[in-house]
Amino acid sequence: MNQNLEINNTVQNRDFQSIDEINKFNWGALYFGWIWGIFNGAFIKTLIPWVIILVASLIPVVNFFVPFAAIGVMVYFGLKGNEWAWAGKGWKNPVHFNDVQKKWACAAGIMLVLNIILTVVCLFAFINSMKALNSYVPEDYQTESYITTINRNSDLQYAKDSKTLTNNLMNSLKSLNSKVQKYEIYNSNTIAVKTANKQTGQYQITELYTFNKDGSICNLEKKNCSVVKYQIEGNKVTPERKTYYDGDGKTAVVIVKK
Repeated sequence: MNQNLEINNTVQNRDFQSIDEINKFNWGALYFGWIWGIFNGAFIKTLIPWVIILVASLIPVVNFFVPFAAIGVMVYFGLKGNEWAWAGKGWKNPVHFNDVQKKWACAAGIMLVLNIILTVVCLFAFINSMKALNSYVPEDYQTESYITTINRNSDLQYAKDSKTLTNNLMNSLKSLNSKVQKYEIYNSNTIAVKTANKQTGQYQITELYTFNKDGSICNLEKKNCSVVKYQIEGNKVTPERKTYYDGDGKTAVVIVKK
């Protein structure tokens, strides 16, 4: 009986060597890995490498090379797939073997196409969501931007007091075309920044900028000209930073809130 088995194995191996698919790439083994191995008599051979990779991914430094090792393992599965499947499972004949492996290859191709489509759809959705989000992101009018405006515009730079400075700056801000922000005078020396609510579209105050000027010439050493930025969170008004400036465009920032 053992002799018959040996003869059958010899015939089977000879048949395998005679078919063209022995040297072909097995896409089912590459794509499905150990899942393919379960149904093709190569479960252990396809599982052990992935267990090793999983363990390696938990080791610092070594895990850097894991993605490259994973790609290598997949390619190796594809190269050895036909050999493992033929030796690991009983097949009616080479034709039966070829038909089954072609079905696995077709399944791998379908899954690959679906994954590409899904990736493109997700990427498209991500880009659109970021665009939608950015349409609501307040334009970045930080304190330094206001100071730059003040120092660039002589009408603002040489405003005689805080009230005049605030009114002149409001006039310059009216030229800004923002869909998500509006500006209004909060009091004699303060500008309120209103931002559109993402859900309701209604505007609410999110920032306050208070301008202070003492004297006709702004001096950084005297610290007689400054802008204080306030952050609005609900009913809470919190000073965020205070920026001193002079007529030469120099500034000194004091961070109030970190």
